[in-house]
Amino acid sequence: MEIYERIRHLRKSVLKLPQKEFGARLGVSRSVIANIELNVLARPGQKEPLYKLICKEFNINQKWLMTGEGSILSETMDDFITRFAAETGVGFYIEGLIRCYLNLNEEQRQVFDSVLKALAELWNAAPGEADAVSVEKAIDMAIKSKPGSSEPDGSFGPGNSSGEPGSNYEVTDKGVAYGAANYD
Repeated sequence: MEIYERIRHLRKSVLKLPQKEFGARLGVSRSVIANIELNVLARPGQKEPLYKLICKEFNINQKWLMTGEGSILSETMDDFITRFAAETGVGFYIEGLIRCYLNLNEEQRQVFDSVLKALAELWNAAPGEADAVSVEKAIDMAIKSKPGSSEPDGSFGPGNSSGEPGSNYEVTDKGVAYGAANYD
């Protein structure tokens, strides 16, 4: 089956749309759709953008449209996350976390990313010491490293960002200094 035949099959058998309605959804006339399905489109340069638009508008797998391989419908993000969670065994909470993350705006994602980065730095610096206190420290570190914060980037600790005794912790390129101990 050729591309034009797959488009006709898609429109008639899968979507069950007349040429006029199919074309309207794509912003083209019924005659353009008829010409595509007959493989006589006057301007072949129109085909590629139209193929992409068909895939986007009707959630069609572009690989299927172009080659006939794979499933007709594209996998939705929701389907992908569900499949990813099942294949990797990440569990219900991580799957939910991924879904939440995808719904965050850019600023919220930056804060979230900062917290995760700080948490990873803490846990990499002191393997086996992951606990709720580490999460609180990571949040504190992320807040203090946020642009516009009064603390310089990379230095943390209430009232004392120098990393000297008296500050809680400092993250450097060599590791995390926590209290008087340094975990390289």
